[in-house]
Amino acid sequence: MLQFDRERREFLPDTSEAKGGFCPMDILTILNEEGINISNTKLSYHLKELKKNHLINLVKEGKRYFYLFNEDGLEVILSWVKNVMEE
Repeated sequence: MLQFDRERREFLPDTSEAKGGFCPMDILTILNEEGINISNTKLSYHLKELKKNHLINLVKEGKRYFYLFNEDGLEVILSWVKNVMEE
């Protein structure tokens, strides 16, 4: 699993609703550190698609947006993977 120290994060969420969420700049930093070079435009597109398909949630705090995993959406994916593996 990717690790990213709190001290290195650009913005931290202030509310419990966004706790554990990441802002787009932190996501870009993590991806770049893992050798995945992606533009801000491409990241925005992929985040939009993940949100549209209920895999992540978007929480707004003032001018900042934080993305969090949607556990219900991930359960659907996990169930599908388990079914595929059993076949």
